[in-house]
Amino acid sequence: MGIDIKEDRVTAAIDVLTRGLIGNTTNADFLRSCGVGNFDLCVVTIGGDFEASLETT
Repeated sequence: MGIDIKEDRVTAAIDVLTRGLIGNTTNADFLRSCGVGNFDLCVVTIGGDFEASLETT
């Protein structure tokens, strides 16, 4: 699953994703609704915004 706040980024990666979502990963309710708790591993790659990366993890 891939999540990004920008639709064009999700669209660009859709061929390599089983599921692509558009949303704000710093919102805990959004992440819960996506089912991230069902994954064994999550990779967070938010460049240029350390605070957003920290909030997401």
